[in-house]
Amino acid sequence: PFKKIWMNVSGTLCDELIHIYGLTGLLVVKQIDVFPIFREFLDICENKSLSLDEIYSQCALVFHKLIMAIANHISSSNARKSNEIANEIKSYIDRNIYEHIGIDSIAQHICLSPSQITRVFKEAFHQTPYDYMLSRKISTAKLLLKNTSLSVKEVAYKLNFADEHYFSNVFLKKTGVRPKNF
Repeated sequence: PFKKIWMNVSGTLCDELIHIYGLTGLLVVKQIDVFPIFREFLDICENKSLSLDEIYSQCALVFHKLIMAIANHISSSNARKSNEIANEIKSYIDRNIYEHIGIDSIAQHICLSPSQITRVFKEAFHQTPYDYMLSRKISTAKLLLKNTSLSVKEVAYKLNFADEHYFSNVFLKKTGVRPKNF
């Protein structure tokens, strides 16, 4: 019920293209449709009107096209995975806005190193997880100050700032006004 098509290639050009596109050691690529490229490769090989040199040069171009398609597929798959991780980090911060969380606790929850967490998050949202968390805490503080009768000290405590003065300084830096004046 299946028709298998494969190509066996070797040589310096193949090795260099695989190396340049970062595909060395790659064994399986899932969910990629490269049949049209394989078909193009086979059509060239089966074309009786082409000389051997023409077949080689056209097949080299099609092989390069195949390598590019695989590299692009892997790159977009990795980008999707990074975005999923970044969104998971963001969601974790949002869910724990009233907690004292640091990069280590995020890394432990996501099962990545702190540097990976920072890199992935920064690529997706153009800020560090810490900067995002501070912005969210300040946004939440604004809501609490505006819509509750909580004091500045109580808001600082509720949002897990080290103390009222640190909270006040961060609030001033982010908003341009002191929390008591807000």
